[in-house]
Amino acid sequence: MPYVYTLALEDQHYFVGVCDNMDTEMQKHREGSHSPWTNRYKLKTIITQVYYHGDSEEYVKHKMQEILCRYMLYQGVNRVRGPEEFQDHSQVYSMRDLPVLTQLIGNIMELPYDEVREMLVEQLEESGEAVNLNKDKRKWYQRLWCMKF
Repeated sequence: MPYVYTLALEDQHYFVGVCDNMDTEMQKHREGSHSPWTNRYKLKTIITQVYYHGDSEEYVKHKMQEILCRYMLYQGVNRVRGPEEFQDHSQVYSMRDLPVLTQLIGNIMELPYDEVREMLVEQLEESGEAVNLNKDKRKWYQRLWCMKF
């Protein structure tokens, strides 16, 4: 699985995935046969596609998980999904999922749990909708978004 890709979907939703063949993968997304998420929110455009030549499948999947977590934190946990083997596409995250999401995202991104938890609480209190951030939090989010993987 040498490609990691990020898709922009309808209604400000996103999908992060891995594959061996981008053409075949994109055709499945366009047809809505790839996943329930891209069937529900149609493909608008490919944001990124990165080819990892010679890297192990485990490494490539880890990179995908890092990008998925970054998008979940910055765009909203209920606006982003990855492959079904990593995530239930029918689930709408709520406050009851906070401990699991905090630990998962904190571990994968190597971020302090308190900071991850704070970001998630804001999102989940707003039921996954866009959050109006104060200036200090917006700067912190922007630093997180620009982290290199």
